[in-house]
This record gives sequence, C-alpha cells and structure tokens, in this order.
Amino acid sequence: MSNTFFKSTGRIEIDDNKVQEVELVNARELAKLLSVSERTLYRLKSTGELPSPIVLGGSVRWRLSEIRQWISKGCPRPVKPK
Repeated sequence: MSNTFFKSTGRIEIDDNKVQEVELVNARELAKLLSVSERTLYRLKSTGELPSPIVLGGSVRWRLSEIRQWISKGCPRPVKPK
C-alpha cells in the first residue's frame, strides 16, 4: 500500500526525553484510503463506526496507525467504555 498521499505528520511528547512521530491523515486522505466519499466518512464518524479522530482547533485528523490496525481487524465498530 502506497502512502504517497499522506502528508501530515505530528509529534507527540512521550516524556521529557522521547518524542514519537505520528502520521496523521485528514478526511480527504482517509476517504481515499477507504475508497469512500468524504460524506460517507463523516457519516461513519458520526455513527461511531470509525476510530475516534484527534480534533485540533478546527482540524480533524486520524492516526494512520490506528486506522491500519482497525482495517487489519476487519473494521470492527469501536467499543465505547460504559
């Protein structure tokens, strides 16, 4: 699978001495990866069928590693804590 259209990268602080690079994808990139429209993607998000995104101000991004894991498990509906 080619990741050439994924351009967003974030940095998450783990502790004082370590920083982990995290690939983030926006709605357009994720819709392309899943072969669905952006509208369908937001519908899946609103019904809780996608892993939760990160919201930074007005930007919505998904962690690519979580999406890949979700796909490899057969796209199960995420379990919400009670």
